[in-house]
Amino acid sequence: MLLQFLLLLLLSLSFLLSFLLLPRASSLEPPARFEFLLRARPLLLAVLIFFQHSSELPNYNEHLQ
Repeated sequence: MLLQFLLLLLLSLSFLLSFLLLPRASSLEPPARFEFLLRARPLLLAVLIFFQHSSELPNYNEHLQ
């Protein structure tokens, strides 16, 4: 649950940074230090969706006991 929260927080921050780093008239390239967050956003979203769905799956270890 904590990992899910941290992933959601990181995803939110990356969205916020992408809005803050929208191209302005003077520069079309975002700073390199934030580039990894902008590139990792789809992967973070996929991991978050995976954890959301895996937490909804039944616990198969209970059925084995």
